[in-house]
Amino acid sequence: MPALPPLPPLCSFGHIASYPELIEIWGHRSAVTPFGTDYGLSRRLRPNVYVCAHLSDDELLAARCGGRLDCVSALAALGVLVAATADDGALHLRLAPNDGRSSARRFGAARLIRAHWSVPRFPLPTIDETRRAAHAGAPISRVTMPASDALRQALRTCLAPAEGAAVIADLLDKGLLSADQLARVIASTSHPVRSRTREAGLPVEVDDALARRA
Repeated sequence: MPALPPLPPLCSFGHIASYPELIEIWGHRSAVTPFGTDYGLSRRLRPNVYVCAHLSDDELLAARCGGRLDCVSALAALGVLVAATADDGALHLRLAPNDGRSSARRFGAARLIRAHWSVPRFPLPTIDETRRAAHAGAPISRVTMPASDALRQALRTCLAPAEGAAVIADLLDKGLLSADQLARVIASTSHPVRSRTREAGLPVEVDDALARRA
């Protein structure tokens, strides 16, 4: 039987897992023993899908809809200062294209859901990837988009250039993304978005890193 990681069970798999995934993770015929009431840290989201009990309301709604917290909602969850004009009260979620079930769930939600259907640059982490990350002390969330993907989406669709530049500066100040990582995100957007964001005024380190990529 695999040894339990130092994190609570579901935390080590990005805070959400299906019942078959739990069995695969822990190597048991049943997920009840390593995962269930002994820990008291999980909840049943829907049939055969479980989430960490400590998830925020936004994360829980994202998981219930079958998506991931994205764009300005994901950035705000990281403590990034998102402009009030970009916060329309909606929860921004990344949903898989042509996912009819997620679409139906979002329309049934009590809160306005703003869906982003673009395919993530990196696929959802596998069981092995999440376990390795957890053991390395850097667990991956499977209910929230990575900061780089969330920023890319926000720059493309939901932030004005000045707002985007302010978010980029805050991400850098908080150490959530490096200057090189931020430059890569900006460089991956369209030329108009990239130009307007740069004209709005980027931190010197980010602007220099972006210039080196030209």
